[in-house]
Amino acid sequence: MAFDRHWKPSSEALRAAAWILVGFYILGFAVSAASRSQSDFVIYRNAGAAALQKKPIYGLHDPSPFQYAPIYAVAFIPLGLLPPRAAQLLWFSISMALALPMMILGTSRLLFGPAFKLGWELILVPLLLCIRFIHPNFDHGQINLLLLAMVVWGFAFAIESKPVAAGGLLAASMLAKPFALPVILYLLARRQFACIVSMMIFLAALVVIPGVLVGPNYALHQTGEYLTSLTTRGIQRSQDLKNKYNQSSAAIAVRFFAPRSAKLSNLKVAAVGGFAFQCVLTLGVIAWLVFP
Repeated sequence: MAFDRHWKPSSEALRAAAWILVGFYILGFAVSAASRSQSDFVIYRNAGAAALQKKPIYGLHDPSPFQYAPIYAVAFIPLGLLPPRAAQLLWFSISMALALPMMILGTSRLLFGPAFKLGWELILVPLLLCIRFIHPNFDHGQINLLLLAMVVWGFAFAIESKPVAAGGLLAASMLAKPFALPVILYLLARRQFACIVSMMIFLAALVVIPGVLVGPNYALHQTGEYLTSLTTRGIQRSQDLKNKYNQSSAAIAVRFFAPRSAKLSNLKVAAVGGFAFQCVLTLGVIAWLVFP
């Protein structure tokens, strides 16, 4: 059979090939995840084990403390029940193998709507641009990709007037890290109060659920410790601000503008400046979206 020089692969074939490449990319991480140590994963697993045994979750003087609401410590209990390697692979399957494709799909849904079919370029190009940030997330076994997937899907559902799903996802993400704060400000500016009310209800439920699962007195005490940790943690430690894997605005400002031999007070000034710059940009984008 003669080869057709004018043959071009269909969009479905290119899309399938792009997802296969993403699958190989994730598989490579899976092989590495089975044999390496991930510092943040260890913190999560220890928190789950502590919640199961009703021990303190929050070490206020720990240089690497657990920083999320008690509902996350309860959710991490299965990691504490499994052997370390099996638990690490389970966490990888959720935080990377599931979260990365969901983040790609959620971003597409947010930008183009639920009926839009992704082209191969919208699968691979954003992934290539994000690799610099994905690798540190994997190295430490962090939760960030999962939280970002929650935020983009929550935002997409809010735009589609699905306040229950949007509120649940945004509430769950806010109890770990404030990634969803710009989305919440945008929804307030657009007066989408149904999503905000839904989120508040889910926040209350997620605060109460640990009391049902591990006991009300223990959960109440740990919730108080969590709130204390939020108000006393302050700016990250100076060595963390200088860590090349820390991609926060505060850390980037420190690395660019603070001398290596700078005192802690100067590091804090640079960190606050970087965070303030991020806040100004965030508010500017929200204003641009609300008042085009």
